[in-house]
Amino acid sequence: LPWDPSGTTAKVWRMGDVINSQPVLVGQPSSGYNQTYGDQSYAAYRTAQAQRRQVSYFGSNDGILHATNLGFFGALAQGQASYSKDPLTGTPPVPNYEIGDEIWGYLPPSVLAHLQLMANVAYEHSFYVDLSPQVVDIKDGSNWRTVLIVGLRLGGAPIELLNGGASNPYTTPEFVSLVLTDPEATPQLIRRLSHDSLGKSTTIPTGLRLAHDMSGSLVRDSRTPSIQSRTGTPTLQ
Repeated sequence: LPWDPSGTTAKVWRMGDVINSQPVLVGQPSSGYNQTYGDQSYAAYRTAQAQRRQVSYFGSNDGILHATNLGFFGALAQGQASYSKDPLTGTPPVPNYEIGDEIWGYLPPSVLAHLQLMANVAYEHSFYVDLSPQVVDIKDGSNWRTVLIVGLRLGGAPIELLNGGASNPYTTPEFVSLVLTDPEATPQLIRRLSHDSLGKSTTIPTGLRLAHDMSGSLVRDSRTPSIQSRTGTPTLQ
């Protein structure tokens, strides 16, 4: 990734390897809830977001969930396909990212303590954000939102943080949920799902419709044991 904070010296920020995190493309909403469940508010949501920017989301083993620009899919009046311009006006959007540019990156807090391993001369390989993201459209009250949920697979293993105190804090694996409805806006963190007995977040979550409305419910199955067994009451963070 190009990196030039001073504007004078060209440098390269090397991205970590991508192994098990398959990129997911998010563009126009396409779940079809208006047809499946008869909720016509979803049809209105789909129309409103039909021309939003196409973005690819994936995790890498440098601890980052990446969002990269894929432009705007659509044809202009001349019949020419445009991938980096607004499909309605033909003018560059703001900001005018090139195809493949990184829009933002997010580091889940549970991997931060592990990043020190990459600076170790004896470093071999560690997993960080190594699970494929899942993207679902959910109805929050009367409003629809596009939400990304991602786990870490084998990343984020429990690790104690030495702070010189009698009781050292520790991190555990987690699932992270972000609102991605407007790709031009800063993503909104909804929730970090983690607790002492979670185990590793190895499986891709599935969103389910609740019986009484279109709200989402997160379902996951994490059967890989933690490196270190702990007990405690599950909590949502």
